[in-house]
Parts: sequence; C-alpha cells; structure tokens
Amino acid sequence: MALTRRTARFGELARAADAELACRGVDVDAAAVDEALNARVARSAQLLGVEPRAALAYAPDDVAAWIADELAGAAPAAEAAPGGRHRPRRTAKQSLQVAARIALVRTHRSGR
Repeated sequence: MALTRRTARFGELARAADAELACRGVDVDAAAVDEALNARVARSAQLLGVEPRAALAYAPDDVAAWIADELAGAAPAAEAAPGGRHRPRRTAKQSLQVAARIALVRTHRSGR
C-alpha cells in the first residue's frame, strides 16, 4: 500500500520536494512527486528489510532534493563523506538512520 501525503513525514517530504521544484521553476504534478517518493521509500524498505512506513521514519530531509533532482533531470549534487578515523559509537536509532540514508543514496545513484 502506497504512502500518501496524509502520513505526516511523507507529506512533509513531498511538500519539501514540491517547494524545491518550484524554486527551480519546474512544474511537476504532485502525483509524480508522490510516486517518486514512494518508489524511494519502498526501495529503502526492501534493502532494510522493514515496512515502508518504518523506512520513511528514517528518511533524511534532503531526500526531497533528490526527488527534485530526479524529476527535474538535474545531476545530483555530490555529497562529501564525513571525515575522521575515530567516530563516537552510534545508538541503534542512529545506525538505522545511517542504513536508511545509505539505501536512499544507492537508490538515488542507481536511478531507480
């Protein structure tokens, strides 16, 4: 079952993608934004082995920009990898957020 804008986090991300597209002067139907966001969330959920609603909870805020890149046909902006050899230990929630972000980046780069 596809998520809709009535789901708080989905609506937040979809509206952010709408705003990003509007800032770029790109007119895209809201249904196309919803479809692209649902596809990303579903792919992340599959990679994480969780339900889409659970994967959505860990979606980073910049997924809206990725959706805008995809729908506007723009090349994604390169992201700098965090530096440093020694990192503090992560909580379970932080680890899930990192895994979700990796899944979303992989989905974004593969164009799915």
